[in-house]
Amino acid sequence: MAMPLSHLVNGVLYRKMSVAPAEARALQPICAALEVHNWKTAQLAVAKQLKKLPHHYLAHALNCLALSGPRPMSGSARKEIQSTIEYIKTHTNGAGLGDPETLLVIACTIAAVNDDKDAAHEEVDALMSLAVERHPNKEDVNIEAFQAFVRSGNYKSAQQTSMRLHKNNPNQTHYLWWSVAAILLRVRSSPTTAGADVDKTNEVLLTLAERQLATHFKPTSEGVNSDQDQQYESDHEFHLVTRFLELCAVHRPSESTSALVLPSLPSSAGELPPTARLLRHLASPEADSYCATGLGLKIWRREVELKHGSRASGEWKAGWERMKTGIEEGDTNWHTLLYLIRSAFALADDSSLAFAGSSDSSDFTPRLSPTAEGQQLVDETRKLLEQFSEGLHASSAPHERGYLLGVLEIARENRRRGWDEGSERLGKLVTRYFERFESKMCCFDDLRAYLEVLDEEESTQTREKMEERGNNAGDLTEKLAYSLINAAKIARFLAPSWTSAETQVILAHSYLTRYFQVLPLGSHFDSTDLQPADDFALLAAQAFVSAYHLDRDRSRLESALLVLDYALQRSRHKYQIRLLAINIQRQLGASSIAMDLNRSLGIKSIQFDTLIHVAATRGSIFANAAGATTSANDAGILDELRKAKKWYGAGLDEAADMVVRAFMLHNFSKIEDFVEFQTRLSNSYTRDLVLIESLRIQLLRGAVNPSLGFTTDPLKAILQSCDANRYSDNRDFDTIPNLQRKDEASIWDQTGLGPPRLGREWMTAIAQAYQRFLDPLAVVNEGSEHAFDSTELLPSEKAMVEFSRLAGKVFVAALDDPKPEQLAYAFFSDQLASLTSAMEDSARLPWEVLSIAANAFEAYCLLDLALGIVTEHLTSTKATDHAKHVKRLRNFRTKSREATQKIGKEVTNWAKKVGKERNKVIGNVVTLKQFEKFDDDTILDWAHALVESRKNSAETLGAAIHRRCIK
Repeated sequence: MAMPLSHLVNGVLYRKMSVAPAEARALQPICAALEVHNWKTAQLAVAKQLKKLPHHYLAHALNCLALSGPRPMSGSARKEIQSTIEYIKTHTNGAGLGDPETLLVIACTIAAVNDDKDAAHEEVDALMSLAVERHPNKEDVNIEAFQAFVRSGNYKSAQQTSMRLHKNNPNQTHYLWWSVAAILLRVRSSPTTAGADVDKTNEVLLTLAERQLATHFKPTSEGVNSDQDQQYESDHEFHLVTRFLELCAVHRPSESTSALVLPSLPSSAGELPPTARLLRHLASPEADSYCATGLGLKIWRREVELKHGSRASGEWKAGWERMKTGIEEGDTNWHTLLYLIRSAFALADDSSLAFAGSSDSSDFTPRLSPTAEGQQLVDETRKLLEQFSEGLHASSAPHERGYLLGVLEIARENRRRGWDEGSERLGKLVTRYFERFESKMCCFDDLRAYLEVLDEEESTQTREKMEERGNNAGDLTEKLAYSLINAAKIARFLAPSWTSAETQVILAHSYLTRYFQVLPLGSHFDSTDLQPADDFALLAAQAFVSAYHLDRDRSRLESALLVLDYALQRSRHKYQIRLLAINIQRQLGASSIAMDLNRSLGIKSIQFDTLIHVAATRGSIFANAAGATTSANDAGILDELRKAKKWYGAGLDEAADMVVRAFMLHNFSKIEDFVEFQTRLSNSYTRDLVLIESLRIQLLRGAVNPSLGFTTDPLKAILQSCDANRYSDNRDFDTIPNLQRKDEASIWDQTGLGPPRLGREWMTAIAQAYQRFLDPLAVVNEGSEHAFDSTELLPSEKAMVEFSRLAGKVFVAALDDPKPEQLAYAFFSDQLASLTSAMEDSARLPWEVLSIAANAFEAYCLLDLALGIVTEHLTSTKATDHAKHVKRLRNFRTKSREATQKIGKEVTNWAKKVGKERNKVIGNVVTLKQFEKFDDDTILDWAHALVESRKNSAETLGAAIHRRCIK
């Protein structure tokens, strides 16, 4: 549980003070000691209390809490905790379980003692189930159990408990809504590719929820107005009913009907199929009332009506009329404008498949021509938006960008279908939009989606206009600077595919010229403010990156890095520049300065899930490198990964607590949002990436030792996630704005470590390789192993994975069969040859050299651990010819160690050469000296830091190999 100890003990005291003040005063010394983590004093206070009252269950529970505090926890403390909990559960038929404060303290103790969260949840759930079984009529005990079930995601038990609470307390209607919400959570959490049994269970659950709602909203009097006897008490209740009806439309057969009566579904509606009930509910006066005050509900209604509505039943036309009225009354929300357009096109298509998402929209086939009604609505929509855009309507707001963007959206949708775009085609609309909003910082981002679909002629014309705009600038002002930046971004985005490295370098220099021209505009800004010229620095750096990918000249990346380094000095909080610099530094092998920049980002809270991948991706390449400005004992990237792992543990607890809090505060409309957050965090790809990279780094730093209780359970969990394909990829790849040409790879892909982004296949392959080595005695059926797509792996990673298969055959090879050993040993000679080739190839970047050596070293470390396990097993079991097999395996280890030593020597020698490259690096960026700010001292300091960091990465890897192989 995420509850801090001080909050726990103060909460227990507060609750006791309201019902048993004398008991609370007796517990005060115990709680005061626990609050300051004085475990011994707390235990003495407990002993004093138990001397007076030997069967004081809460004191026993607090004693368990005190025993669980010291770290590391002794075996005797664990045994005492277990025996005490068992005593509370069994003494006088579980009388102690009738105290909710005792249950809360025991649950927190179990969470503190158990490192495995799933096991802790199971134990707490069993405790709570026993408590409600022993005390079914105690409301506070059932409430405590309900919270525990929700916290652990046991929605079945939560639903049963809430039904019991409602049965025992029929006047407390919030218990009914707890039950309904728990049912909906059970249905939503069922597998998407479910079988007949799961479908049947969902149908039964929805029927149960319908029965509860029908009973709750049953009219209390007869007569004409009986439908109005019951009303929704809040928008949260309306939200839950809407979600129930939506799930019925998804999970119930379309031919089934129901006569459920709700405030929004009067008895006069009769029996309706699930989809019709949902749409009728959303068209009710109650829905209008709640949508008028809730934007989220309004957006939800639009999406549902577009998806489930039709032209024949009138939802699209009614929705269009409703949104048109809203716009005329001053609604400028982009969602309103967008769904006004989509409703019109749904009528024109006679289908909403075009807007149904990636899974269905691929099946969308446009009509040759729109329906007459739909064409009329599209024309009316365009006319309306044009009027508002030009300020011709009484409610117009010409400064609003949404109106003209809506006109662009209509043109794009027409082009998508091959329909007539009207008198003003998309290219001209793009130009019109730019001319009106060119001084807005977001102008390029607004237009990007429309620039992507311009034809070749329109692209050429637009690009020429943008280039002309950039060349005809007058006296620079801040607004004009943004105009020039937007023009440069558009011109670059629409640049032709045929280009050369020299052209990109010339472009980079032109962007730099503009950067230094605009930079004085921010000279009076505070140090925390961003410079107007920042985007020109990004454009220049990305042009240099493009040049590198055209001619593979490393000097292009070094020029980009120098530009970014200078820009960061002038705009320290421009995180986009910082992240791009980190990526390029990692490519250039300068891990230590990259880590220092990464630390300066100040990643915290949920940012770990979205941004830690910047440092974690293939972080094991730099496993032994430390920070440039930190102590020699600094663990470098491992420190950052440990922070992330710690946050994931706390974050999951906090997410579960948010779900519980939403129930307790009756904020039913937020429950599913918090559950979705919790699910995405639990299934996060980044979370497993942090786990696997932490393991790899610890292995290369010599911190993995199977004999000290190391477990492969995390690897098994990762493989299960891979097999189930349930990952949520929460990594944010938009933190670096992509300013490359539209036909070019994104800047993130160009500056990442490896062409492909890491995915499920990479995770599967690495986890399987580690599983084979760290659990070499397990019998593995290779046919049952997940086949992975090797395109996500580097060549050296692919070789390491294959080596894990070959090594497994070496472990069980016959004494007279040398072939498995020969095939496995070839891995080291192949990697040595690859390493030598990469060092001699000037087109290969430093990180590629380091990755080959690091993966070979990683393979040897894994082999060393596996051979230790296998030889120990052979010796202890006294298998046939075990002495000969042990000798064979030790000889194989010796040969492998010698081969790895050679790789380490090559890396060490290469590090010495890298350390002498400062003058070469200075010569690589000599063309930037044409800009006054890049003087000799600036370049010298920058080159020294880069070379030293690069040297550190190679030296530490070579030293680590030497230490491991010197045996």
